[in-house]
Amino acid sequence: MQKVCIKQDDLERFVTICESRRRLEISFALPVLSSRALFPEPGEPFRYSMGMDLSWLGNLTKPFSSLLKPPAERIGKWLGRRKPRLFIHPNLGQSLWCITGQAGTNDPTTELMQIVFWAEITHDDDKQTLVIMDAYPDGTHSQLNSMTQFRIPPSTLVHEQISAFVLPIKGERGRPYKSRFVLIDQFHRKYKTQELVFRWVGAPPPATTSSGGDLPTG
Repeated sequence: MQKVCIKQDDLERFVTICESRRRLEISFALPVLSSRALFPEPGEPFRYSMGMDLSWLGNLTKPFSSLLKPPAERIGKWLGRRKPRLFIHPNLGQSLWCITGQAGTNDPTTELMQIVFWAEITHDDDKQTLVIMDAYPDGTHSQLNSMTQFRIPPSTLVHEQISAFVLPIKGERGRPYKSRFVLIDQFHRKYKTQELVFRWVGAPPPATTSSGGDLPTG
């Protein structure tokens, strides 16, 4: 048997000697070699495969791709429609409330809390236009559609009137009412203001009688 001595500076001579005795194929291919490739039958050429063909990775990752694509799309939409911060600057002298009745009736069961204020409003999103659809004091629910929907374009300060007819009646007749206001946008997202103080502008509360049944005198 001929002894082959491989030297780094004599690669061409090494290849010539190997090809004269047995065909040597170096193809660099994955996946893992089979036992037949490592130990060929007598008379078969020796094929040594050690390559970097990564096409098999495509089939391996297809199931993961189909699973991850829907969440990735939802995350992309969520990032593209981030809830902006709303900045509300109320005009304190124009924050008012009272108790009113429906359709002019005097039935106390039809009374509603009416509340209104004016404010300058903006937000910090430079792409979205917000549309405020509804508003009401925290802890109440709108009963009548009294507010005109308004738009807040990006980088814009708008001056708007916000009003609501709500239940339950949270305030006490004749006294200022403190509450945070909740604003709802076109995506049903909620924004809360700081605590606001609303001045009573309704009729004075009815005078109470004394224990003897007579009205108090001055």
